Amino acid sequence: MDTVPYIVYESSMARAERTIKRLWILALVIVFLLVASNIGWLIYESQFETITETMQEVWQEADSGGLVAICVCPAMPLRRTGRDTIR
Repeated sequence: MDTVPYIVYESSMARAERTIKRLWILALVIVFLLVASNIGWLIYESQFETITETMQEVWQEADSGGLVAICVCPAMPLRRTGRDTIR
């Protein structure tokens, strides 16, 4: 069995150390970019207004003179259409 010269061993170890160092730097950059993109996404999403759902009660006058609840349902949002009318 032939022995490997010391200089070959040292050069391969130095190359491996450089490669490992580059991989660690790449891993840290990826983690930093992941955290930065999550923070950016949270900042972007937080600028929009939170919409809360309200309930709307619909009442109708009964024959006996009292009021009867017909429906307790979520209020429908108003939307603008292309013709600038509100539906």
